[in-house]
Formats: sequence, structure tokens, C-alpha cells
Amino acid sequence: MIRFKVRNTLAAVSTVAFLIAAPAASAFDYTYVEGGYGDIDIDGYDDSGFRLAGSYNFAPQAALIAEYADWGDLSQMSIGAVYHMALQKNIDFFGGGTFERVDYSGDFGDDDDTGFGLRAGLRWQIPNLPVQLIPEVRYLDVADDSLTSFRVGGLFDLAPHLQLAGALQTGDDDRIELGARYNF
Repeated sequence: MIRFKVRNTLAAVSTVAFLIAAPAASAFDYTYVEGGYGDIDIDGYDDSGFRLAGSYNFAPQAALIAEYADWGDLSQMSIGAVYHMALQKNIDFFGGGTFERVDYSGDFGDDDDTGFGLRAGLRWQIPNLPVQLIPEVRYLDVADDSLTSFRVGGLFDLAPHLQLAGALQTGDDDRIELGARYNF
């Protein structure tokens, strides 16, 4: 029994070490600010508002992320980190976790709660086009509720550091987002 646990622990540690030490450089920039319009439909609440987000690549394969969205009677703040690595020259895998804070008012009553979020997906530069597609799965556990959603984001190059950003999210948390991203 102990031998089995040691073998599994060694396998897990070596897998994590391989992912951290993987030599493939990311094909994308993970240092940016982003903002724009957002619309949400969750548990019968449907409203629109604004969204601000940012990311800072603090290590070759890791970035800090933050996001704030306000839809009137509901606001959400996410702070966390993602790990990213190139799978091919124009495709990255990313995965990470966030601390979540949700504030409710109006029809929800006046309350706030904290929880966590998980996300994983791909970032794909379409060959010979100024377009990136970003499919991902997001999980949110907050306010004694868990939500799982599938999201497809897109980026369209407007200038060397400026992109048009959009996303469509569906599942337990439906969202539409439109805005712009500036890459540093």
C-alpha cells in the first residue's frame, strides 16, 4: 500500500515538474488589459453592464488574472492565476483557478459571498487570419451553488497591440461580451 502511494506521488510530482519545465514557449501574449460591454442571464436574472479584465505574465508559463463585471444588481470579481503552455506553434493550452467574490442587491436581496472558480481551454491563432479562437470550460462555486459553462472567446487584430474582443458563454451562466483588448 505504501509503495503504491509513493509511486503515485512520484508520478504526480514528475508530471507537474514536466509541465513547469516544458521548454515550449507560449505562442501568445498574456499581459493585457481588456474592457467592454457585458450581458448576463443567470437563474432568471438578465441584465447588462460593463466588464474590465487584465492579465500579467509573471513567469514564462504563468499569468496572474483579474476580472470585474457589474450588471446592475449583480457584480462579480475574480482574481487568480493561469498556467499556459504551447501545444503547437499556434495553439496554447491554459488552465487555472480564481478566488471569486459576488455581490447581490435588488431582487437578490443585499448579500455577498465568496468562492472559487476553475477554468481550462485552448487559445488558437487561425492560420493566415488575424483571428484567435479561445474555447474553454469554466466552473464557479459560490453562494452555495455551482455553475459550469462552456465559453468561446474570440480576438480580432485591429492594430499591432489592439484587438477587438468578444465572447459567448452558455450553460449554467449565459453571457455575451464585446470589447477591446490592449496587449503590452
